[in-house]
Amino acid sequence: MFKQYPDFTPSRQAPDRRGKPNTSPKWAVHPPAPPAETLSRRAAAHVLRPDATLAAARLITSRTLTRTDAFMLRYLLAAILVISLPASAESIDCRVIGIADGDTFTCLTGNKDQVRVRLAEIDAPEAKQPYGNRARQALSELIFGKNVTLIVQDRDRYGRTVARVKIAAVDVNAEMVRTGAAWAYRDYLKDGSLLNLEAVAKEFKRGIWSLSKTEQQAPWEWRKEKRNGAQQAASLPVQAAKPQVGFSCSVTKSCAQMSGCEEARFQLQTCRNPRIDGDRDGIPCEAICR
Repeated sequence: MFKQYPDFTPSRQAPDRRGKPNTSPKWAVHPPAPPAETLSRRAAAHVLRPDATLAAARLITSRTLTRTDAFMLRYLLAAILVISLPASAESIDCRVIGIADGDTFTCLTGNKDQVRVRLAEIDAPEAKQPYGNRARQALSELIFGKNVTLIVQDRDRYGRTVARVKIAAVDVNAEMVRTGAAWAYRDYLKDGSLLNLEAVAKEFKRGIWSLSKTEQQAPWEWRKEKRNGAQQAASLPVQAAKPQVGFSCSVTKSCAQMSGCEEARFQLQTCRNPRIDGDRDGIPCEAICR
């Protein structure tokens, strides 16, 4: 006896070639598909359910997949795929009009809006660091005066647009790392290939990697040292300068007229008296200040 399923019913058919009765199930004729509007409502209900994916799996494994179910399944899977796709990143086209340093520049959009841009995922040497000016020059040679496309990732606390920057087929961020003009910025890294580019630049001693070991200091470490040094200096007590009492400036006084070395130093350092430092070595009246 056959188990009853809603899609098919067992029936006797014509005997097979061996003359035996054919008792295989005969697939039932499906009813006409419901209107498209009804199907849309059903599919939408599946998409809005939290277990939409589970519902699709159940339909796939069901032994009674009707034409209506198959249509709904295709609609459901397509809807899930579209919903799961990530939103495209914001992009801005602009022309570069200024270079601040090796990872920051300003560009002008078609609407004449200025955009201050921070290159995402990389960190170039600061201006006062070794290679800082050369990193700025490297970025200038790549993009200054040219049209670029910004693939926006974020806005930082300084109001700058953090972005990957493209000029034609060149990824500017990656190119700065590849040529040794910048580090891969570990704290904000999303693209692991930048670490590979940095390793190759280091191996071939490009850019910053051609400097001595003591000069190869990552910018984030350099900034941290500067912040700590400033905090320590601010915590030290301020010593009042000793007032210079009893001395008056004169550019005609000679060493013989000085009361002592303290006055001679005052006349040289404060009054710029040229007569008391004949050899220009910074030591006044050497006869009394040695």
